[in-house]
Amino acid sequence: TRGETMSRYGLTIDEDRKLKRILREKVMQRQDSLCLRCRSLEGLDAHHLYTQKMYPGMKFESTNVIGLCRRCHRWVHDNPAKAIRWLETAVTAVEWAFLHEASKYKSKVRFYFEDELEKLR
Repeated sequence: TRGETMSRYGLTIDEDRKLKRILREKVMQRQDSLCLRCRSLEGLDAHHLYTQKMYPGMKFESTNVIGLCRRCHRWVHDNPAKAIRWLETAVTAVEWAFLHEASKYKSKVRFYFEDELEKLR
């Protein structure tokens, strides 16, 4: 509606939050609600392989997001060199290839919002 604060994707803040929730649910379902690193059932955080800041168009790309428990998420950010070596084994070559191609369009929004937004309305 008019006057609502918009996110950088042209979505309302409320729509942006709802899409984040949908993305998180998809990642949790894909990983059976387990941390990809330690297999903990502790609540999962969404970790973007290609950062939202540098690659805003990949924010809602589900292949770009993995679920990590808070402890492992902190470890990834605190130990980037070790984390990269671990991620190279945790993410398949096909997924990396797809993400690499998608990253070339880092400023464009790749996520097709309309289907998900229809579910929100």
